[in-house]
Amino acid sequence: MKHLPLMSSLMAVLVLGTACAEESETKAEAPAAEPVATQAAAVVPAPATEQMHSEAPAAEQKPFVVFTEVDEVTATVIAINHETREVTLAGESGELSFVVGEEVRNLDQVNAGDTVVAEYMDQLSIEIVDGEGLEAEDAFVELAARAKEGDLPGIVTESVEVHVFMVEAIDMEDNTFKLRNADGVVRQFTAQNPENLKSANVGDALIATHSTAMAVGVVHAEQE
Repeated sequence: MKHLPLMSSLMAVLVLGTACAEESETKAEAPAAEPVATQAAAVVPAPATEQMHSEAPAAEQKPFVVFTEVDEVTATVIAINHETREVTLAGESGELSFVVGEEVRNLDQVNAGDTVVAEYMDQLSIEIVDGEGLEAEDAFVELAARAKEGDLPGIVTESVEVHVFMVEAIDMEDNTFKLRNADGVVRQFTAQNPENLKSANVGDALIATHSTAMAVGVVHAEQE
């Protein structure tokens, strides 16, 4: 999974904010399948080191696995010109200067010495469910919210990408299975864990959900 580069993450509070709606924005390109609608929204965790987690279900359950990676990066505002809106950040990878667009709120609240903190989460879940009533399809949703007037600049973003595949065939001897995607294309795969094939059936649906979330904010020097 990819990390956001340090400066790119920190610039999100000043650059990505230009893409936000007045308070929040939601965009859906396709409806998700019913089981997908129950997926909890990704939440940026408290500061933590990078981690990866996976879990296996009980024998009577369908296969399910989750991989989660979290990260936090910080940088210091070493220079800011409120008239020209030029900001210079310093972090582990060096310094970066850029001009902030007028769409970004509350830049006058930021001062040299303040800290910009970015928290990031990337999660992939794969599960097999009963495919009755489901069809192969794709869905994508984006959410974003930015700071209110008068607050320190900040932004929270989340994107969820869901792909539903239908199980077309399972070959226990060859340890392979075939999936049909939303375009009707059928592809064959080799199971990394042969035991999972015993819990799946032809006609089941494989749901892959990729979620990313990021929160970026500014902390005044005296508050650290």
